[in-house]
Amino acid sequence: MLTDLFVRDFRCFAEAKVELHPDVTLLVGRNAQGKTSLIEAACVLMRLQSPRTTNRSELVRFEASTCLVEAVWSGKRLRYAQSATARRLALDGVTCGKSADYLAAAGLVVWMDHRDMNLLRGGAEHPPVALPAGVVERTVRQRGAQ
Repeated sequence: MLTDLFVRDFRCFAEAKVELHPDVTLLVGRNAQGKTSLIEAACVLMRLQSPRTTNRSELVRFEASTCLVEAVWSGKRLRYAQSATARRLALDGVTCGKSADYLAAAGLVVWMDHRDMNLLRGGAEHPPVALPAGVVERTVRQRGAQ
């Protein structure tokens, strides 16, 4: 369970803290107010990559030098800090030298958006795809380690 999401200088946020409910949390607001950015922050924290960009410097708010994302996951405090040139990871306040160690503590996270529903819907334009579980697992692991 991910709780107490905190961001500083991430995308459009100078600073924000969101207490996530153990059952469900709804993010409600007008367009372009940062709802997707909060979800992206959680994804970056858990996967070390953004589903929206491969350029990590885009995560840092305009005119800031570093962004920070923190939250508690299953009792462990995760911390992700990103500057234009470097990334720092920490578990429970201890710097993590290897991404693999950090990801092992963060667990498995899969990002899906409305376009991924085409895989489930099928149809002439998007025939359903069946992949062996081992292929899906290996792909998720490989992409999570990048």
